[in-house]
Amino acid sequence: MSYQARIARFCQSFDAAPQKEILLSRTLFRAAAMLEMRINEALEPCGMNMPQYLAMAMLLADENAPPTNPSEVSKLLDMTRTQVTRLMDSLETAGWVTRTLDKEDRRRMMLTLTPEGKTQLNRAVPVVHAVYHRAWSVFDNDSQDQIAAELTHFHEGLENQTA
Repeated sequence: MSYQARIARFCQSFDAAPQKEILLSRTLFRAAAMLEMRINEALEPCGMNMPQYLAMAMLLADENAPPTNPSEVSKLLDMTRTQVTRLMDSLETAGWVTRTLDKEDRRRMMLTLTPEGKTQLNRAVPVVHAVYHRAWSVFDNDSQDQIAAELTHFHEGLENQTA
């Protein structure tokens, strides 16, 4: 039985079940998980996964800005501080990122992409971009623009809601 049929059967048990919204949400979650799986598969030959790639990409983007700290990574990647610590451990072990104490506030750790990390990221970027391109190629440019606007609107709406 498909997940759509299961959702329909589940919703029959509850009078006010928002079937359309549940289906939309589950489809979004499933698509995001599948996209991440495809990216992880593509990154395997590079010896990294999507969270590592995203963290390194963020560090590269911030290269000429004030140094990045783990709290910023946590916010931007929607990860807990513990998850970011583990992520940075793996990147540091690989030799792709260094962690140093902030000279102005020794309680803060600063993150920097190493030259080896830049080389590895440059190897991974076209691989990830190809996955993004293939994934979104089912839509024409106008549809992509509309989806981007709608997802941004959806995200902003969620940010403004409370539980």
